[in-house]
Amino acid sequence: MTQTITTPPEAAENSHTHALGVGPVEQKSDALLSASLRSRRQTEKRLTDAVASLQSGAKKISISSVAAEAKVTPALIHNTYPDIAERIRSLMGRNTRAQRDAKHDSLVKERERNRELRAEVDRLRHEAAKLASINLTLLSKIAVLSEQVSGKVVSFTQPDY
Repeated sequence: MTQTITTPPEAAENSHTHALGVGPVEQKSDALLSASLRSRRQTEKRLTDAVASLQSGAKKISISSVAAEAKVTPALIHNTYPDIAERIRSLMGRNTRAQRDAKHDSLVKERERNRELRAEVDRLRHEAAKLASINLTLLSKIAVLSEQVSGKVVSFTQPDY
């Protein structure tokens, strides 16, 4: 059930509210909202104009240079106009998504290279341990042979030369 409020025309002129219950506060907030929206659109236009100006002038394009050209802060572009920031980055050759994908691909390659290097380190450690064992065996054989040559040790079997 809806209830309508009717006010005589002379009372409406003197009153600060009308039939819908919208008073000066609501009208002010609507005015502020439209002014805010208008200001946002103007700022967005200034930013797009600044990008176009920098492109046509063959000047360096960066978020800072666009901000300076549009007379706003770089933080405003980053925080309030992320689509424009992304466009600027793509013009700079540093699209965020492309950067992330490139870094991910690089990370995957480096992880694979790391895996290969770890496998090589393990193989080399095993080989070094094996060579150390062979080295100790040969050192002991050299010691025995040098003692045999000096006559201090007598062999019961003839070595195979």
